Amino acid sequence: MIIEIPGKPIPLARPRFWAQGSKFGARDSQKMEKAVARGFMVKSLREALNCEIKASVIEASKMSEASAFSIEMKFIFPFLKSWSKKKVVEQEKCLEHGITIVHHTKPDLDNLIKFYLDCATGVIWDDDANVCRISAQKCYGIEAKTVITIFPYWSKENLA
Repeated sequence: MIIEIPGKPIPLARPRFWAQGSKFGARDSQKMEKAVARGFMVKSLREALNCEIKASVIEASKMSEASAFSIEMKFIFPFLKSWSKKKVVEQEKCLEHGITIVHHTKPDLDNLIKFYLDCATGVIWDDDANVCRISAQKCYGIEAKTVITIFPYWSKENLA
């Protein structure tokens, strides 16, 4: 199943703690961003289940039966505004030829992964501990988006 979430990829933020008198707590500062990402995940799952293409329905039903998952994530960032027009044209030509332009600055890849794993909890799987394999990359592209491909993970242990 492929889930595409438009917009600049979002990293998981550090937890924010508060204290008021003798009470302490933590708040989720990314509640809205998580709700938007979950919405795209739910939409993709519903579309796969309601699709008239038999292969898509079979794939979605396998996802609901799976207890372990394998994930590929691609975080595509927009070109930097500080780049010259000449550099942007060169980078676009590279993309047309299938060359990946690596994004090697912040945000950290692990924080990007954690954010989207948290968003999928309760939508795709019960707990992100069900994810057994992850492949991820950050790169530049014409259109900023996050592409998540989820596969049911089948091994001898979970088939028995």
